[in-house]
Amino acid sequence: MSGYRFHDRAVLLAALVVPFIVALALVPFRTDLSATNEALIMVVAVVAVAALGT
Repeated sequence: MSGYRFHDRAVLLAALVVPFIVALALVPFRTDLSATNEALIMVVAVVAVAALGT
């Protein structure tokens, strides 16, 4: 991992952490949101992190 730039390392860390944080943030709303809406929120989070990467 020594060949990675700081930006790449930060995006890699974000790719590992952001989906878990979003999933934890959705837990209190699991009775209010449909499974489809929860899945779409997760997809938006993953795509946002992927757009930051190279």
